[in-house]
Amino acid sequence: MDKDEDAQLSLAKDAARGDASPGDAPPGTTPGDPSPPEQFPVGSIEGYEPAPAGPADPEATAGPALGPRAEAFIGGAAYGALGLLGALLGVVGSFLQDWTIGSVPVAAVLLVILNFGFIRLAGWAMGGRMGAVIPTLTWTAVVFMASQQRSEGDLVIPGSLAGYVFLIGGLVAAVIAISMVPSPRQPGDWLLGGPGRTRG
Repeated sequence: MDKDEDAQLSLAKDAARGDASPGDAPPGTTPGDPSPPEQFPVGSIEGYEPAPAGPADPEATAGPALGPRAEAFIGGAAYGALGLLGALLGVVGSFLQDWTIGSVPVAAVLLVILNFGFIRLAGWAMGGRMGAVIPTLTWTAVVFMASQQRSEGDLVIPGSLAGYVFLIGGLVAAVIAISMVPSPRQPGDWLLGGPGRTRG
């Protein structure tokens, strides 16, 4: 009888073990897998992925726009700087224009080219002809003052070939540079970082 009872007890244990199926395992685990089931935050849906964030609004990320007073101040400062540079170019040119190689007024020719390039660049940078006119006016005023005879009888710009090339050639180059400036565009766009507006 003891052997029969042992055999029945062994069969009962085997049957109890067979009743446990893999489907009884906790969700997200397999039998014998010690890892805990995957947990999701409260209120989340399994398999849900948040949508990627859209591109940032350029207006929201852009810096604060400058007011009309700030724009006027920056534009006025730029025009003033161009006027000073035009006067400086006239002063330097007046004292250097008489350098020649033989009878060729090399310095005067180079100064005329420099004057044309500077005035053309000033007009392009300011987006209008006013940017080219202002340094032309200051350059012309300085040069004509330097060409006037002083009380001592000296002339900074003498009536020589170099002097005439510098004086007349520089003025003609400035007028040509002004006429080549496209217009109009908002003055000082390159300083304010705004998009330029040009006519086709």
